[in-house]
Amino acid sequence: MNKPELKKEIAEAVSLSYHPLLLPLYALAFLYILPIFEVKSLGYSFLFIMLGFLVFTSFLVPLIGFALFKRMGYIQSFKMEKAEERSWPYFLMFLIYSINFWLWKEIEAIPLVMSLGVMVPALVALTLLMVNLFIKVSAHAASATAVLAYFGVIAYFYNLSFSLPLAVMGLMALSSIGSRLYLKQHSIIELALGVLIGLLVGAVGSFLVLYNRFQ
Repeated sequence: MNKPELKKEIAEAVSLSYHPLLLPLYALAFLYILPIFEVKSLGYSFLFIMLGFLVFTSFLVPLIGFALFKRMGYIQSFKMEKAEERSWPYFLMFLIYSINFWLWKEIEAIPLVMSLGVMVPALVALTLLMVNLFIKVSAHAASATAVLAYFGVIAYFYNLSFSLPLAVMGLMALSSIGSRLYLKQHSIIELALGVLIGLLVGAVGSFLVLYNRFQ
């Protein structure tokens, strides 16, 4: 295997491992690492149940939906390289995450900070759906930076000092963005818009919800 092929495979692996469908799973798992009592007190059995639920609703169901969209001719491939292919997938993701948020919010045992972890992706999907009417935007960049902003706001409200984990998450987001650029899946403008959308939606959405929670 020559060097360019190796670089391409690495870029594809990074891009796949940091796929937007997987980020809520990573966020929920990482949330349990933080010293937030209302989350830690739920126990790891509850975590595994929630992770299983997320795997089914936010990963398997969308994949089935995307396969149906492909069969119906709405998308040409799972890469969805054209902007017009992304409208139905974005709508599906918005619907799934919104239902998840509503369900989680109705269960008193689930802390608001956890429900927020599926609300933010819903807001990102809705924003991407609207922006996609005018220009194609990187969902990878938007999702990765939204998660980063989500944890930044959590750190602020819970007085947590975990600059190193945030830095690691930032590097992971940059590697995901870099992989999309290397694979020529997006232009710099599309990636920059994705970063801007992710940071704004993740930060503003998380801040408003937690601000009301702590007042």
